Amino acid sequence: MKEVRADIHVNDVWRDWMREVLEQVRFRPDHKDIQKELLAHLEDGRADLVRLGYPRDLAEERALQAMGDAKTVGQALDQAHRPWLGWLWLASRALAVLALVWTLWAVWGNGLPDVREWIEPSSTWESEYGYADNVSCPPPFQAGAYTVTVDHAYFDRGFLYIEMTAETPKFWLGPPGLDNLEAVDSRGVRYGRENASIMGQSTFHGHIRHKLHIFGYNLAEDPAWIEIRHKTAGWSFRLDLSQGEEGAP
Repeated sequence: MKEVRADIHVNDVWRDWMREVLEQVRFRPDHKDIQKELLAHLEDGRADLVRLGYPRDLAEERALQAMGDAKTVGQALDQAHRPWLGWLWLASRALAVLALVWTLWAVWGNGLPDVREWIEPSSTWESEYGYADNVSCPPPFQAGAYTVTVDHAYFDRGFLYIEMTAETPKFWLGPPGLDNLEAVDSRGVRYGRENASIMGQSTFHGHIRHKLHIFGYNLAEDPAWIEIRHKTAGWSFRLDLSQGEEGAP
């Protein structure tokens, strides 16, 4: 058992008695509370006897005698603190805390996770805007905590549409931001949000998978490739627009 706190006066006889009691109790997480309860009973008994005029030493001895045999008391406490009941109680407390966190998350956070979206392969998602793919998609790339896959890419007459899936095991994160994008094409022409040329948006699908969209307007009509960059996060990827082949990262 853990020793009684040093700032509490306990004589050696009381200490040995409580140690023997606790040796009978198998559920150790309850030992500290049981020890406090036993000590409180002993101190109350001693205080009552002192008020009746008993010397302190004799009052401590009689208070301990009134508590009974240590082994018998310990066996009774072991029945009241059975291990399976104790672990069940601890588990129920943990589940209650998780339920509270889950509820708060649902009310003030991003909503409850959609389990279907957790397990649904991103390859089954259809293009939300209905553009027919005419550009080959590059390999998946890493963007901070996310693995990003380009699912659909369409380019025609200076208009670019890209649809991507961002996945992360860190379920507490929201979708990655797309508010600081820029692009550069094979001719060295740069495009950014300030001239309404490259814009991104996120569609929230689940707590580990998110759908992302990038739109490009008023681009050059026949570049060989275009590279999309996130100016603050540092990630980038390239689309080969000349022959529909995968571009270099």
